[in-house]
Amino acid sequence: MHNRISRPLLAGWLALAGGGALAVPAGEDGLSLGAQLGLIRDDNPRLVPRGLDDLGLNRPDSELTPQADTIYYTQLQASYSGSFSLQKLGVSVQAKDVNYDRLSELDYRSYNNQAWWNWTLTDRLTGRLAYTSDRTPVSLKYETGRQLDLISRQAPEATLAWALTPDWYIDARYVPSSSEHSLESKKYLDNDATEYRYRFGTRSPTGYGGGLLLRDNRLDYVNPDARPPGSALDSGYRDRETSVYASWGAGGRSRVDGKLGYLSREHERNTERDYKGGIGNLNLNYSLTGDTDLKLDLARQLGGEEESANGNYAVHRIAGLGVVYRLTPLISTNLGWRSEIIDFQNGFANNALDQTQRVDRERVFSVSASYKPHQLVDVGLSWQQDRRTSNIQFGDFKQQQVSLYLLLSY
Repeated sequence: MHNRISRPLLAGWLALAGGGALAVPAGEDGLSLGAQLGLIRDDNPRLVPRGLDDLGLNRPDSELTPQADTIYYTQLQASYSGSFSLQKLGVSVQAKDVNYDRLSELDYRSYNNQAWWNWTLTDRLTGRLAYTSDRTPVSLKYETGRQLDLISRQAPEATLAWALTPDWYIDARYVPSSSEHSLESKKYLDNDATEYRYRFGTRSPTGYGGGLLLRDNRLDYVNPDARPPGSALDSGYRDRETSVYASWGAGGRSRVDGKLGYLSREHERNTERDYKGGIGNLNLNYSLTGDTDLKLDLARQLGGEEESANGNYAVHRIAGLGVVYRLTPLISTNLGWRSEIIDFQNGFANNALDQTQRVDRERVFSVSASYKPHQLVDVGLSWQQDRRTSNIQFGDFKQQQVSLYLLLSY
């Protein structure tokens, strides 16, 4: 399944829940180095639905083979940023090596490399030039073959901002990108995309802000002849978004960000797959006490199901809650909960007798703790359960992970 838009939000929640991920420091000049070693025990690494084996075959429970595996990973990162008069330049490199004890065919190496120049011409005219190159694995949640597929993406970026007054601004961003799949059977999903984004808004030192956002994204598939027989994939599509956004901060203890908008997608040939509708999100960060932080997220999103028989698109309704509690300056605990309802629209019925459209519900719950025995050392332990229920056969799955990591940073 292509363009599953809920992944970034899920990644954010897992980070909040104590993922121990390496991060590039923002707004600080200097050198940053990091190394992370981790071990994960996963009872369903392929996310195989109940009643199926590793190959996706329907078998009696007595014949099902164990799905569990142990995963070892190493992640390295280096970044540097420096200010030169009014200019700021930076570069970061990150590499991750993941190895499965039993399912070696799922081993992979990923990376995320960036370089940027935040430039200033006058106190009113500023901008950003950047380049990102990354390689990430595709989620197996909706992959029937459950084979490893890596997406390599190249994305330059150019942003121009003009301060009309000390409080009002306009900016424009241009991002052309290209994406390639490593799995031969997915090469027909390789694409080139071009995104334009425009904003007109206001901001103030007190934390208030808001404005109007316009986004136009065009995507073209570059290997149309590689499409499998019967594929409903079009040669490309165009997204248009119009949204209003706002943010509010109160004395450093809380911050609220929100967006409300309208999104439409138009296809080049298969116009019956076009869709449109409302989107939005609300995010609350609140410091209950000096030791306790609360995070609440609500969202409604639309996601294209370009190669799926489940529907032309899906409506995603998402709610998430995270709590961070610092027991001591050296020990912190994290709780995370997330629920997502995925309602597929305008798709094919389950069968000739059952005209029900597919609806999935996914719940993720996580608990973690981290300990900092030294300024340069972090140790973490976490447990996570991911469960999906569906109204179609073989749409359910359950996954539990226990992970341990050691993080060294400078």
